[in-house]
Amino acid sequence: AQAALALGTQADPAFYTAETSILPGPDPQQAYKWYRVAAAAGSEEAVARQQRLRERAEQLGGTIAIRSAPKTGTQVTVTLPCGGKEARG
Repeated sequence: AQAALALGTQADPAFYTAETSILPGPDPQQAYKWYRVAAAAGSEEAVARQQRLRERAEQLGGTIAIRSAPKTGTQVTVTLPCGGKEARG
């Protein structure tokens, strides 16, 4: 769970910094996928971070959709409007 949580943190826009991340930029889809793996392994922090990503997408007028099937993996789609409403808070 800890490794998946750490990988999610690397991609999470709330925690991303170019100086410390192994990724070229924040990626909420990848963050959500890794948090999902960590949550399935019992990480309560990962569950909370998934919820924060979902709430942030909703604040921006977007959505997060998850599709999963045995032997095909998990698809996470984050949809945000271009020029959408500004989030405050």
